Amino acid sequence: MKPADVSCLIRAAGLGSRLGLGPKAWVELAGRPLLEWALQPVRGRVGRVIVAVTPESVDAARRRWGHEVHVMAGGHSRWDTTRRLVDVVDTPWVMLHDTVHPLVSVRVVADLLEAAERTGAAVPALPIEEFVWDDGDARIRPPRHTRILQTPVVLRRDVLRAGIRLLEENAASLGAEASVLEVLTALGQPWAFVDGDPRNLKITHGADLDVAAALLSS
Repeated sequence: MKPADVSCLIRAAGLGSRLGLGPKAWVELAGRPLLEWALQPVRGRVGRVIVAVTPESVDAARRRWGHEVHVMAGGHSRWDTTRRLVDVVDTPWVMLHDTVHPLVSVRVVADLLEAAERTGAAVPALPIEEFVWDDGDARIRPPRHTRILQTPVVLRRDVLRAGIRLLEENAASLGAEASVLEVLTALGQPWAFVDGDPRNLKITHGADLDVAAALLSS
């Protein structure tokens, strides 16, 4: 897959309400905004980067990153932001990323591009090494029988567009916050898992920032 065939879509329009530090794109980790960390591993590896931020921060984001990425306003939900992003894509492949997983490695990005070209879609994931209680089935899941999903996800543009249409038509059954894997499954689109990175943790709470900063300092 050639870099020119891929657009990286970064969803950075979240308000960060659980973190409580303002819009998540601008929350600082080791002196740099989370959006800057999310941009780092995709630079030079995709043909175009498109970032969706909160409407109030579009001008500030353009001043900071507009020389290298296309900045636009996001929507009122994660999937609405995704729809707005994919509407301006003109490449056959998309890399769907966000700012809540800011520490993805270059190795994961390369593995995703290779696996997606073979399979049609690729997702980074880590096996959970603990016993997990499943409320739905009221049972214990043993280690390595469940996975932690990460971003970015790589898939074809037409598949993502079909998934967005499917969500709009079946919101009641799939749910407004359906995962990419649930959408791919509903479409019958095969995907491949690639090994995620334990350092690419999800930034949700203040303690996650502390852990990420400790990982970077080490």
